[in-house]
Amino acid sequence: MQAAPAGKRRDNVNIELLRACAIYAVILIHCTMGYYYDETLMKAHPRLWLVPNFYYAFSHFCVPCFFIISAYFQINRDQPRPPLKTLKRVVLPFLFWSLVYAYVNHIHPETEIIRRMFLDTTNFHLWFLPVFTGYAALLPLLLAYARQGEAGRQRLPVLLIFVFSIILPSLNGFLNGFGFIHLDLSPLNQFDFTLPSFLLFGLCAPFLIRDMKPWAAAGLYVLLCGLNMALAVKFARHQGGPNEFWYQYTSLFIFLSSFAMFNLFMGFDLARLSVRARRLIMALGDCSFGIYLIHWCVFLALQRFGVMVARQIVIGPPVNAALIFCVAFPIILVWKRVPYLKEVV
Repeated sequence: MQAAPAGKRRDNVNIELLRACAIYAVILIHCTMGYYYDETLMKAHPRLWLVPNFYYAFSHFCVPCFFIISAYFQINRDQPRPPLKTLKRVVLPFLFWSLVYAYVNHIHPETEIIRRMFLDTTNFHLWFLPVFTGYAALLPLLLAYARQGEAGRQRLPVLLIFVFSIILPSLNGFLNGFGFIHLDLSPLNQFDFTLPSFLLFGLCAPFLIRDMKPWAAAGLYVLLCGLNMALAVKFARHQGGPNEFWYQYTSLFIFLSSFAMFNLFMGFDLARLSVRARRLIMALGDCSFGIYLIHWCVFLALQRFGVMVARQIVIGPPVNAALIFCVAFPIILVWKRVPYLKEVV
């Protein structure tokens, strides 16, 4: 397997800028959920309901980009990062923040906390951590195996996994969701082609990470997101209510558009940025994981104090997301300077 192009070995500032934007996009999605799932808004004001769909469609690159970034670094390292080192980076925060959100959400007794930590979640956004833990453990092993063979020989197994984990579920949802046929294709997955779909972000990285002109990558991203938004809106109306099937992170258009977004950011020439601007971007990227972990606590606190913009469907979500981001960033910046505690952010 050939290494993905390293963007002419650009400075990590491109990656850190993408991390920061991706975390803002995560927060934007969470600030938009209430409007997206408002059935009254959807049915009484269908045009206005397009606004939360717009935010959803153009923000769902967020989580996939973290999987792509991880794969990018694994591919372009001379020596793959030891899985245990990556696992430590994820497992400790998972345990700590699961307990924090168990307290915030008044989950008890202790047996229920333990059950929720390992069989469910103590807060909805923590689903990412167990998935990324498995990804971080398996991806280096799969890439190491792939490097042992010729690039051409790797295309067929990657293509097969792509078909069974991305194409078939999307096709199944399309055909059944719109009522074209009533045929469940999911039993095909009994043949165990369903390696966790998120692994495909790593396995496909050598084929889909490309040097692209920013305008070309941006155009492709807008096209894919626009198509996905149109499909998602039509699908939801056909289903009679809000439905996130086409906004799943491993749905076809989200999968492809996430690589387009990665290529867009890697195509930026940031060499002319001032030293101060570069330091700010690097700090934002370094704090991005911690911001992700703490942002729901900040959301609840700001909501409680009444400083969130309410009932403003157009400006509310992006303004609230920016406010949460700006409050969480300095908290995590200080937190990361505290010995021992910095290990959980």
